[in-house]
Amino acid sequence: MDAVSIEDKNRIFQEKIKAETKEFVADLLKAEELMIPCRNFVRPQYNQVRLEERTDPRSISVLELFEALNIPKEKLEEIYQDGSFTEQGKQKLVDLIGKKINFYYSPEQFHVDPETKETFEPKIKDSIVE
Repeated sequence: MDAVSIEDKNRIFQEKIKAETKEFVADLLKAEELMIPCRNFVRPQYNQVRLEERTDPRSISVLELFEALNIPKEKLEEIYQDGSFTEQGKQKLVDLIGKKINFYYSPEQFHVDPETKETFEPKIKDSIVE
């Protein structure tokens, strides 16, 4: 039996993660609506995008989603500022992704308060995402 090097194991693991990310992004783009739980401070590397159906535990950070969709990172400056959304940040995010997104206040990492639901729908027909 051939021994597998640590480098090969790492490469295989990275390829698996890329494939899983690509599959999840495809699922996000097929979905009718998405959700983003928001804590007191929001940052693109921590804000998680999820499918609205809460039975799916997968999520991806906004930063990783931008990378997967080839959206320029500079666009994040139009959405986030100093740990908050800019005045039109939520709408700009929705317009870029081209999907209805429900934002929820999330005092804890895995719980959302349904009473705090804010829904934004794309206002621009041509999102960056094809």
